[in-house]
Amino acid sequence: VCHDFEKIHYQATKKRIKLCHVTLLQRYKGWKSCIKAAQELELLLPGENKLIVDYIIHSAQQGFPVTHKRLKVEIDKILREQLGDEFSKDGVGKQFTDQLVQRNSDQL
Repeated sequence: VCHDFEKIHYQATKKRIKLCHVTLLQRYKGWKSCIKAAQELELLLPGENKLIVDYIIHSAQQGFPVTHKRLKVEIDKILREQLGDEFSKDGVGKQFTDQLVQRNSDQL
């Protein structure tokens, strides 16, 4: 099956791809891709992520680069509103804010 789709794709695009039969079988059985599984673990919803990115950009444009502490305060506000008592009293850590900035570096 994988070889058939590789040929069909090549005929349509003139680009070669490799499909793994194991991955195809896992998708058929309902397994999630690594990317999909990671997205489901994200604390911030896509709209909330955009809100934070826009906040970082807006602050920087006004000459006030956002520090980890300020970013943490804003993210904690959003997540406390979203998750209520389920959200950690300590809030997010430096690793969370660093990863958020890294994930969105193409926009920042």
